[in-house]
Amino acid sequence: MVSRETARELLRVLAYPKFGLSSTQVEMLATRYLHHAERVECEGKDASLPICRDPNDQMFIRLAAIGCADILVSGDLDLLDLCGTTPFVIETLADYRRRFSAWVDAA
Repeated sequence: MVSRETARELLRVLAYPKFGLSSTQVEMLATRYLHHAERVECEGKDASLPICRDPNDQMFIRLAAIGCADILVSGDLDLLDLCGTTPFVIETLADYRRRFSAWVDAA
C-alpha cells in the first residue's frame, strides 16, 4: 500500500547519499514499486489510532489502518513499539520472513 505521503517519503529516502542512486535510478525504483502498490487515500487524522513517538512515522500507522492492512513490516523501533496497540500486526522483516516461511513450508 502507498499514500501520497508515503510515496513522497519513499522518494526522499531513496535519494539518501548512502544508497548511491542516481535520480534516474530513484525514479526507476519508485516507478516499479508504485506500479504494484495499492493506492490509499489517507487524508486527515484518526483519533482512534495510537500515536507514534516519531510524528514522521505516523503516516505508516495511518496508511496501514485506513488500508486495512494485516501486517506492517518495519525495522523502525518507534513503530515496533506500537505492536499490540493496532488492529494490525507490526513486526520486523526477520519475523515476517520466519512466519511466511513456516506458512509456505506447511502448505
